[in-house]
Amino acid sequence: MDRRGVLRLLALSSLGLAGCNSDSNGGRFRKETTTDGRETVTETLSEPARDVLRVAAGVSLVDGAWTVRVSAGNTADAPATAEFTGVVSLADDGGRIESDPVEQTVPPGETTSFDIPLAAPGDLSYTEETTLRYDGFELRLLVDGEPKSGVCPDAETVVPTGNGCAYRNPNRTYVTVEYDGDWEGSVNADAFSTSVSRAEDGAQPGYDTSYIDVGDDAETVAASIFKTDDGDGELVVNVHNDGIVVASDSTTDPDEIVQVTATL
Repeated sequence: MDRRGVLRLLALSSLGLAGCNSDSNGGRFRKETTTDGRETVTETLSEPARDVLRVAAGVSLVDGAWTVRVSAGNTADAPATAEFTGVVSLADDGGRIESDPVEQTVPPGETTSFDIPLAAPGDLSYTEETTLRYDGFELRLLVDGEPKSGVCPDAETVVPTGNGCAYRNPNRTYVTVEYDGDWEGSVNADAFSTSVSRAEDGAQPGYDTSYIDVGDDAETVAASIFKTDDGDGELVVNVHNDGIVVASDSTTDPDEIVQVTATL
């Protein structure tokens, strides 16, 4: 599994339909002979899976792991069996992560919901993790290897595109701290306050931007951040909401506290 190139495009791939070939007369049944010589008749699809499966999906954190959550409905009168694969794509040509294929059978006239493990904790780099969580991604659906459009979930943060569904800023409200050294402080969301620091909440070594999740129902967000080293680099604190920086301040002074407040 290639997990090294940040994330590019969530795709559901239904790759191979079990028993999808009809007999030579074009019927919906196929004769099979068992090892003891008795004949059995197996019902099988004459339509391709892409024509009978109605699929929708999204990405969620499930027990700390990134997971593709799938709902697949079968409009045919025979079971449809297919392999589904999740592939995620992020903005700015960020790379690609692809899950192992998962085979599922959807009974005739029913809808089946299931999860596809995409990336376990620790599988993603810091950039991959934060880009997926805070910058959004694009979702395409492929059934039997072919794109299937017009199946976006009905949500404010999901925008249909020519290729699939674009998920914009899954986390609506968050704080970023940009500094290549050590820092500490606090973040308030309405009446709730929490202490934050580079060591506990910040970017991994080699990265300058730290992300602090606030939640999507806060009406007021405030942050107070200060350096805990003697660095002369710029410390920048931003409050983000719905993809827009709604409050920002900065300093280069090691003794100054950066304070920002935003009413959402």
